[in-house]
Amino acid sequence: MPADGSTIGVPPAALREVRFRRLLEGLPQLIWAYRGNGECTLASRRCRDYALAGADAERIVGWLALVHADDRVQAEADWLASLRGGMDLHTEVRLRRHDGVYRWFELRAVPLAHDAVQLADLCERSDGAGAPSARLDEWVLTGTDIHDARELRQESERVLVVSQAQLDSALEAAQMGAWVVDTEQNTVWGNESQRALWQLSDDVPSWYSIDLARTRIHPDDVERVDREMARAYATGERLEMEFRLRLPNGVVRWIAMRSRAELDAHGKPRRIAGINLDVTQQRLVAEATLRSQKLESLGTLAGGIAHDFNNVLFAIEGNAELALDLLDPKSAVHPYLEQIAGASRRATELVAQILAFSRPHDQKLEVGRLEQPVQEAVRMMRATIPAMISIECQLDPRTPAVLADSSRLVQVIVNLFTNAVHAIGKGNAGLIEVSVAPLSVNDDPDAKTVRVPRGEYAVLSVSDNGCGMDEQTLTRIFDPFFTTKPPGEGTGLGLSVAHGIVQALGGLITVYSQVGKGTSFRLYFPATRREPVSERPPRAAAPRGRGQRILFVDDEPTLVQLAKGLLTALGYQPVAFTDAHQALLAFEREPQAFCAAVTDLSMPNMSGFELSRALLSLRSDLPILLMSGYVGPEERTLAGQIGVRELVLKPVTMDQLAQLLARLC
Repeated sequence: MPADGSTIGVPPAALREVRFRRLLEGLPQLIWAYRGNGECTLASRRCRDYALAGADAERIVGWLALVHADDRVQAEADWLASLRGGMDLHTEVRLRRHDGVYRWFELRAVPLAHDAVQLADLCERSDGAGAPSARLDEWVLTGTDIHDARELRQESERVLVVSQAQLDSALEAAQMGAWVVDTEQNTVWGNESQRALWQLSDDVPSWYSIDLARTRIHPDDVERVDREMARAYATGERLEMEFRLRLPNGVVRWIAMRSRAELDAHGKPRRIAGINLDVTQQRLVAEATLRSQKLESLGTLAGGIAHDFNNVLFAIEGNAELALDLLDPKSAVHPYLEQIAGASRRATELVAQILAFSRPHDQKLEVGRLEQPVQEAVRMMRATIPAMISIECQLDPRTPAVLADSSRLVQVIVNLFTNAVHAIGKGNAGLIEVSVAPLSVNDDPDAKTVRVPRGEYAVLSVSDNGCGMDEQTLTRIFDPFFTTKPPGEGTGLGLSVAHGIVQALGGLITVYSQVGKGTSFRLYFPATRREPVSERPPRAAAPRGRGQRILFVDDEPTLVQLAKGLLTALGYQPVAFTDAHQALLAFEREPQAFCAAVTDLSMPNMSGFELSRALLSLRSDLPILLMSGYVGPEERTLAGQIGVRELVLKPVTMDQLAQLLARLC
């Protein structure tokens, strides 16, 4: 064999051509060559399946004629551009096979004139002249069948599109913001929910600076978020945390973030992806629940304290009144005893206010004027608000009476005061103005605007010169749990509760505010023609007994001693005990001897309810008066079920006790 590797008697060029053609026949691609005039100079066996060549494999059928009609215009344009510019062709088209089936092919065409040296070498003739036999305007085309791969890719793309749509729908339904951080470009991408959560305008690009995202994080939380993100970025560990956003409109929202860094094969972070969820409502509900639990616990504690405290007040006021009844009104001691009795009544009212705030209770609607709850609220607030905030009151004595629960009105006014103090801000001097005035809606253009029903009203106004509110905030101030205060400083319940109380009384609240100038709340309460009950009616002669025997039971010896004096002064014959069991034994001996029974509710060994059941089992028509330092809805319901005639709150005045016993005996 010659050194050049050729077979003896066979020229090397011819041998190379044989080898080339055998290699060509074995390839799965379509391979053929064109001259500029359309003549085919080379075609592989696979070309016959697509009728690209005749039986002699040298006569070519124009390949553009086999291109699918939908692809032909673009294919012709690409082919002509390649011919004219001498450029490579790369396109994807559908070609028709001899059986009429179309399949997708990736076509590539290379002009041989670009590599004339290799062409001359490949086309070297056996005469050794070395001159290329082919013209340099030839093109070599290859077609790779990508039909199955393309369909698989398209199916994958369809599945991906459907999956992405399902994911987007799920995230949108859950109001979850999905995001990705590009750690190399220092940019962030977010879906629509994420952009809405961050309040990004439409002109912000889809990939925006991470610094822009950081400006939305509450300043007090930025350092913590950066620290946790850096840790997750470095370790690849899952990150779960909650932080606050402070949006451009000033609203603070709580965000729950779940994310994880994606690491490459070398453990280097590539990007961080995660989701955000607005959990403001959940946190407010949790805070409200905690507040409710605290109030319930406070109510239980206050109820116990109120019972003992009212026992003390009962002793103070009762003894003062008993002494006043025995003393000559002209006595020098008489005014001092009046002061003691008045102070004890004031303390009783304060206990009632504490119970009203700490535990819900049935509204006690009474005819009264707004001046009293306003003065009560002002006294409470002066002791708590900063000294640099002034309070000015204007109380018109012509204001009509209203039918309301005084303690609830105090709660409403305190809530409005608290809102005003917050609007003025910590450390700032300010002014809160409160006024009470009569009003006919026909005389008030503002009332006409808000469509207050025609009639007479008592109007309560609370105004401040604080920061004011914008229109967006004004539309939500009465929504439950809505607040602009930082977390931990408000529950969003104050104005909502105030709104509910006023509506329950048939009233209406309006609010007018201007950013930077302040806010004014106006509360319209329907006037009543009934005259208010005097807080302290003139003392009249108390109804007197006729020597009837009264069974009195209380575990406090001081109150038992007081009761003996009061009952005796009222003309009754008291039979008093500090032990409920002894009282029951005395009643068993002569149940018909007693006109009525007066017992405390909370006593050791036997409660007032248990004693009442036992007494009524012995004599079902016995009138029973039950007294307690704290009386709630449950106690009233149970007393009615047992058959107790009267249930009253301590301390009981001498006049009250006289009136009650006169009804019972």
